[in-house]
Amino acid sequence: TSLALSAEHRVNDRWAASVALMRYRYRETLREHGLNFYITPSVIDLYATSRLSRADTSNASARLVGEFEALGVGHQLVLGVETARRKDRSADGYTDNNTVGSFDLLNPTYLPRDFGSYSYITSSSGGELRTSSVYMHDTLTIGRWQLLAGLRHQRYEVTPLGEAAQPSRVTLPRLGAVYRLSPSASAYALYTEGFQPPDTSANAPGRGGPFEPEDSRLVEVGW
Repeated sequence: TSLALSAEHRVNDRWAASVALMRYRYRETLREHGLNFYITPSVIDLYATSRLSRADTSNASARLVGEFEALGVGHQLVLGVETARRKDRSADGYTDNNTVGSFDLLNPTYLPRDFGSYSYITSSSGGELRTSSVYMHDTLTIGRWQLLAGLRHQRYEVTPLGEAAQPSRVTLPRLGAVYRLSPSASAYALYTEGFQPPDTSANAPGRGGPFEPEDSRLVEVGW
């Protein structure tokens, strides 16, 4: 299930402020059988899997957007703040190579099977991710040129299930230029950096963590 709320206020004909709230809730209950091995060419041995998963995400953001002119240069300015929190948890159970029955592919018989009667090997995973960021983006118009400059500073904290918090921060630039060749054609160049925080489960020391976030860089030119 999800819930989203947003509001915008026009300060005047050049400036506007907006806020947004989002809440997302996910629940999964999974019970299934799978193939262990073939007993005969048509009869398979079965294993069982049971999983209970949940995830809760909340996000809040606010931004100010405006247009103004300074020293003969037009500006389209965006200022914003964001905060987000995600908590997830998964409890998994599987019967490994322990047989829980068989199934004939050529002569199938669909019997009710009691998943609660199986003996499972269990494990738990999950954790919490918190992020907060501030950003600025300005588009300057000078004659045929549009110059783009942006900066985003983000703090994040990954806490794997049962482990200590792992805080970090990153600053990401965004630069670009557009030149209007004619009323219907333009040439442009863009450079931006991004990152993806590590997964809460995979970042646990028991799984080799903590890991650095995934970094990305984009360079693009065209017309």
